[in-house]
Amino acid sequence: MKKITAIRKLLGALVFGLMFYFTALLHAAPISIELDSAVITPIQPEQLRVLVEQQKVLSLQEASNASDQFIESTAVGPIQSTKAYWLMFQLRNNAPNDRDYRLNQKTYGLLNFNVYLIHENGDQIEFTRNYAMLAPGNRIAEVSPFITHNPPVESQYLILRLHRNEVATVFARIQPDQRFLPKQFNFLSIVDHAKYLELRRYGLYLEGALTGALLALAIFGWYSYFRNRDHTSLTYGIWILFALGSVLVLGVHDGSRMAEFFVRLDDFGVTPSGLTVRQTVFYFLPAGQSITYVIFARSFLNTRERFKLFHYFSTAWIAAYFLQFSINVFTPHTIPPSILWNPLLIWLVLVLLGIYGCAFVRLQEGMKIARFFMIAMVPYVLFRSLFLLGVVGLPSPVAMLPDTGIFFHFKDANSMQGFGVVCEAMIMALAVVARSRWLQDELTLSIREQKTLVENQNKLLEETVQARTLELTQRHRELDEAHHVIVSSVDYASRLQRSQLPKPHRIDGRFKSLGVIWEPRDNIGGDLWWLSSAQPTNPYTLAVADCTGHGVPGAMLSLLVTNALERIYSGDPDKSPAEALMALDFLVRNGLNQDTAESESDDGCDAMIMRIDREQRQIVFAGAKIGAFQLTPQGQVIRHLATRASLGYCQPPDPENEPIDQVITYTPGDAFVIVTDGFTDQIGGPIEQRSFGYRRIEQALAQLATNSAQEIVDRLRYEFDEWCGASRIRDDLTVIAFRL
Repeated sequence: MKKITAIRKLLGALVFGLMFYFTALLHAAPISIELDSAVITPIQPEQLRVLVEQQKVLSLQEASNASDQFIESTAVGPIQSTKAYWLMFQLRNNAPNDRDYRLNQKTYGLLNFNVYLIHENGDQIEFTRNYAMLAPGNRIAEVSPFITHNPPVESQYLILRLHRNEVATVFARIQPDQRFLPKQFNFLSIVDHAKYLELRRYGLYLEGALTGALLALAIFGWYSYFRNRDHTSLTYGIWILFALGSVLVLGVHDGSRMAEFFVRLDDFGVTPSGLTVRQTVFYFLPAGQSITYVIFARSFLNTRERFKLFHYFSTAWIAAYFLQFSINVFTPHTIPPSILWNPLLIWLVLVLLGIYGCAFVRLQEGMKIARFFMIAMVPYVLFRSLFLLGVVGLPSPVAMLPDTGIFFHFKDANSMQGFGVVCEAMIMALAVVARSRWLQDELTLSIREQKTLVENQNKLLEETVQARTLELTQRHRELDEAHHVIVSSVDYASRLQRSQLPKPHRIDGRFKSLGVIWEPRDNIGGDLWWLSSAQPTNPYTLAVADCTGHGVPGAMLSLLVTNALERIYSGDPDKSPAEALMALDFLVRNGLNQDTAESESDDGCDAMIMRIDREQRQIVFAGAKIGAFQLTPQGQVIRHLATRASLGYCQPPDPENEPIDQVITYTPGDAFVIVTDGFTDQIGGPIEQRSFGYRRIEQALAQLATNSAQEIVDRLRYEFDEWCGASRIRDDLTVIAFRL
């Protein structure tokens, strides 16, 4: 039974092999690989046959059964992302021994790439792998070279082992990716694996040099930022990090660096659009490199303030790039690449040209370091353009480079982009250093200019101060002289005013006791008290007046009032107090010319006059806003009120307010006290904005019924000083106390 089964398998394999053999005869001649063939042999479109799946997914058996429907790839037409394609070609190993060959694809635009190798004896090997836009997932990151793996670890590449002189058939099923849709079937190549491993060693040298250079520049960029703390150094450091990441993940002819040596990201799931995390990272880093480069350039050239229109233009491009990235990563879509990619790439070219133009303008404006920026942009724009040509499927000039030495590596557009990024980063590092020095020079120059300006200002200030000092000294001297004159004049005026007060011969014998406070606020003032001259008869007159104002004006007015009183009583010594006050009103108004319409002043006084008759023990009193207190030996305080008239002003007193005579009878021992409003209106006490008032005077007097006039005055002064505290005296003070 086992023999029958083995015979069936052998016959099946033979039939299957013969089927592939005769099927192969219907197609183009196999691709012949010699021992001295090139390391990489591109598969030409005419060497490839293509079958388009129509209704369902075909198996290998079904695809091989439809071999007569395979046509030349050049006759298929545009590749569409909504369809899957079967590719078929043959390989002949003409080398003298068995050899391993790799099947490479150089496009990003494949979601799936399933390969089947059919040997001449009918054996078949299947390679099923999800390419998902970029190079296959890494294996080296999981492999230790010190451990023998059994079975051997699968290579990350599609290794096709062909026997000596064998003709093998290769079937491949591809599913195009809408994001990077190939334009034609020219993306496959055959690579001699043994030769390629030796060549790849030199590629790693180059890749390591580029990566090391970017790593060193990244360290420099961040050191520059932490030292200077400026926005441009920060954006440069961020751009270098993205540049390092983009160079690490660029898939070139010898693999993707990140995928080979670092973390394995294939196991972290997929995005809503079907991309794995690894594919998203590989997509994000180059996009971030482009965006952060533009941000760095804008900061370096200060486009926000100097080129606002371009700044908004580039900001719109950054937003569009983010939108395109979001659509590709997070949204399943069927948008053609010509709509999703081409406008953005054209926009990028315009942004790069705009940056170059801004740098040229800044150079013309005197920003010498913009020259570094213009030089650095040349390789960046050049190599970036070569890369973009490969993305859009256009022929690149680097394809004309020879397949020898370093030129072989630069024939790959991704390698060219990495080299351009490194050149740009190195030159821009010089630009960042030059910018720092330029800023320091600008700061030093600004400091020097400010120092010179300050020195000049100091000199000017010193000269001004010196001149002003001389002027102030002279002015001070003049003011001192004027002050001396004024003080001398005021002192002299004070002596004159005091000389107008009652003389001792007018006081002697008229009072049992007399106490007086006469204290001008400003050395001289408007308060006065007056006694009539000695007469043969007994009655005499006492007057107290408070003139408008303080200081010199009040003193001058007080002299006028004193002279008026002398004039009134020299003519009629027996004139009643009320008549004397009205006469005083007339004389003051007339003396100040306030009785005419052209008068320039409106001044006057408050006054009180007592006509004292000691024989009759009678006082005739009249007051205009100044009253009197009468204190009996029994402690009774009687207040004699004045009328509300003011004297001497432009407007004469109303008839109903004119002073009237009041007859006061007193007994021996009675005391009389007269105060001006400077005493009663003084602000102070425990509660601010309160005046001393009349009630406090009455309360104080009630306790002084038997005290002498001087003791009464002293007690009132003590109460007044306690009330004032630290407050300034506001008005002239006059207090007259006497006993009869």
